[in-house]
Amino acid sequence: MTKPALTFADLIPKFLAWAKRERGLRSSTLKEYARELKRVAAYWGPREVARASVRDLAGFKATLAGLAPQTRKHRLLMVKLLLDHAVEVGLIARRPLDVVLPEIKRPTVVEVAGEEEMARLLATEDDRVRAVVLMGGDLGLRRGEMVRARAEDLVRRPFPALRLPVRDLDADQPKSGAARLVPCFTARAWDALERLAASRRGGDRLLGLASPESVVGVVRGHWIGAVGHAPHLHALRRRFASRLLERGLELDAVRQLLGHKDVSTTMRYLGVNSEELAVVRKFGGALSPAGLEGAKEGEGGSKLVSRRGLEPRTRRLRVCCSAS
Repeated sequence: MTKPALTFADLIPKFLAWAKRERGLRSSTLKEYARELKRVAAYWGPREVARASVRDLAGFKATLAGLAPQTRKHRLLMVKLLLDHAVEVGLIARRPLDVVLPEIKRPTVVEVAGEEEMARLLATEDDRVRAVVLMGGDLGLRRGEMVRARAEDLVRRPFPALRLPVRDLDADQPKSGAARLVPCFTARAWDALERLAASRRGGDRLLGLASPESVVGVVRGHWIGAVGHAPHLHALRRRFASRLLERGLELDAVRQLLGHKDVSTTMRYLGVNSEELAVVRKFGGALSPAGLEGAKEGEGGSKLVSRRGLEPRTRRLRVCCSAS
């Protein structure tokens, strides 16, 4: 009996099972893969893997029009991974087409929400919109972390903070796979969270949203009206990181507050190149970008230097709840 032709819909669960078994990926990563592959399957699902053509690929690229460059690249990467896996495990004899991933140039200027922009975004009576802006700009949360946060996660001792635990449900797994405790550095952020928590039961999500994508939808209308462009929530997160460095917090502490595994990710957030990153690593992550030139010239890397070139600071930023 002739075997039925292998379709992409057949291949996707095989690939996910292999990734879990052989690659040992975390459930949060597997869930993200599954979510992306579901979108890919909307186009490729019924098509035969061995007969995938350049014309099919062109049609798929047409469906990606209007998406962000990184999103388009990620969807094409999913197709490439599926084809590579099918050949590697012997499901098909050869790759029917090559998927070339587009090059994406990183912006030379890191977009950071300024104080004027922040003030306009906070000028709203909508508690949920205000909370999203403050969760990004004053707490440095990712969209997924905003969605996962629940009323029961607010802690008041030893200092006001938002606890983001690792939960049992796959949908609530953090990106890093680890729990985080995020201090509320400003009174306005704490007030916004408490206001939302007052209308929720302990286990309810603070924002009442089901997915990270829905966060943008909540703020889109107000955001465009306030600052004249589409929402860019990472600009708020970069604002959070930049302000901590300006106030003298060590780079590694900023990394931990952002939930990054490696300091290089934090440096990319702040627009620092690899040469400057090497200097930071040499001095133990205790410099901000404005102090890097002095470190290169041997002016002492043991002190903290603000990004605006102010005098060296030898103390760490204290966790407090004073208004920003």
